[in-house]
Amino acid sequence: MADLVLVHDPVTSTGKPRVVFIHGLDGDIKKTWMADPKDASTLWPRWVGEDTGCPVWLLGYGAAMSAWKADAMALPRQAIAVIERLSNEPKLMDGPLVLVGHSLGGLVIKTALQRGMHGLAERHKEVARNIRGIAFVGTPHFGSKLANIAAWTHLMRANPQVSDLCLENAHLEVLNQCFLAQCKDLGFKTRVFTETQPLRLPWWLGGRWLPGVTIVSPSSSEAHIPGEVGIPIEADHISICKPKDRLAAIHRSLVSFIQDVETAAGQPPSTTVSPTASLASESFDALSPKDRPSTAVSLAFSTFGVSLDGATDMPVCATVCLVTDAPGQLRRHVEQIRAAIQGDPLVNPAAKKLAGHAPLSELAWSPGTRAVTFRELAVISFSAYLYYCSKEAFDRLTREERLDRFFVVPLVHRLSKKGEHFEQVHTRLADMPQYLKQAASSVERLYNRTPRIPKSGASKNSVLEELASLIAAASCRHLANLSDGEALELFDGLRTRIRYAENIATGEKHKRDVNPLP
Repeated sequence: MADLVLVHDPVTSTGKPRVVFIHGLDGDIKKTWMADPKDASTLWPRWVGEDTGCPVWLLGYGAAMSAWKADAMALPRQAIAVIERLSNEPKLMDGPLVLVGHSLGGLVIKTALQRGMHGLAERHKEVARNIRGIAFVGTPHFGSKLANIAAWTHLMRANPQVSDLCLENAHLEVLNQCFLAQCKDLGFKTRVFTETQPLRLPWWLGGRWLPGVTIVSPSSSEAHIPGEVGIPIEADHISICKPKDRLAAIHRSLVSFIQDVETAAGQPPSTTVSPTASLASESFDALSPKDRPSTAVSLAFSTFGVSLDGATDMPVCATVCLVTDAPGQLRRHVEQIRAAIQGDPLVNPAAKKLAGHAPLSELAWSPGTRAVTFRELAVISFSAYLYYCSKEAFDRLTREERLDRFFVVPLVHRLSKKGEHFEQVHTRLADMPQYLKQAASSVERLYNRTPRIPKSGASKNSVLEELASLIAAASCRHLANLSDGEALELFDGLRTRIRYAENIATGEKHKRDVNPLP
């Protein structure tokens, strides 16, 4: 459960940024930020509040590394709990919000921002939109080697969030890509502080003679934010968030950062261009849209409960078109699910054995592997397009109508999109070449242009069709029974990637963030 504590409340704070400090793995809501845990005057966030005139809160959450100490949720669930707690504090909306995260706390912030903007709760979106500044302190944007060791040491009984911190974890890469896109779209400011010293044992245990360990490497602590660079701090992973006085580089830089956020928030957005400003049109060559090269993408096509002849056996049936411009990367991310299951110390041996050979759909619904699979799927990037209807409506369709609405029309939509061309199609349907020819013919007739017909996809990327098949099955299972908790949990993790959906019987259309599916 996330907890929020106000540690500095100035008499006058109208319009001032609201600052929230979020600790990291195995951290404490207050001690994380104190150079001397026994001296309350060393609480760094309070200094920040006093020097900026801003109200300051500390946020605590279940961050235990080992289950021997306490249980803790996986990163995606932890992030939802955190943004829910922030949304329940009305004072945080009285000014621009600045979040400061140490270690895992920075990843919690990034995940909370992602879940806030792409989730269904409007109160979460409101908090996410109010974030005007984020500061990362020793955050492992691409994982930590120490987490790998902890995750594989079964005696530690590492909690799920330790696996989330493993070095080169695929979902961290996707999370950072999403964060960079949101940074650009939402326009908030960022600052990154990186540790430069290894963590050592105490001197009385020979710490000065033994090699230390850099918990978060420089390459992992650098988020690659355009226009921003990691600021090196002469401290290790623990001491970087415990400055000894107000002259410390990290304190002065953070105070300056918050003041910059306040200044930017106080300036109204510019809606006019100065007539004296020169235009830089001489520095680039403008291209007509029709002359711009199209993006090469791959398509995975799958159906669920769809039969051209006879009634369907399913209460809801569907077709899914999955689109990606990075098929190799998406394949690796899906394959990472098996590695995550194998490396999770809380998964039993039988479930790990299942992960070695079972299809993705079985991993998603099997009790022993479901939690890890759901967690990994929730952060994989792709675009899905869903066409569905109920059994009653499907059974009334003629063979020709089924062929058109579940096979040809979805392909027409994808092949007719400007700016993209499909190089490969991944599917188990033997008649796909025939469907593609029909769709291409329709595009030529309707839009007066001839699309490229994609070739069969490489066998190594066949897992993309598995993913499309799982999306179709999960969507149908959820739409057939909205009270099915397991189906809802999986569908909630996938719904933000469903860019468009259509009930082919009623004509009802759904677009992401406009008219979301139930």
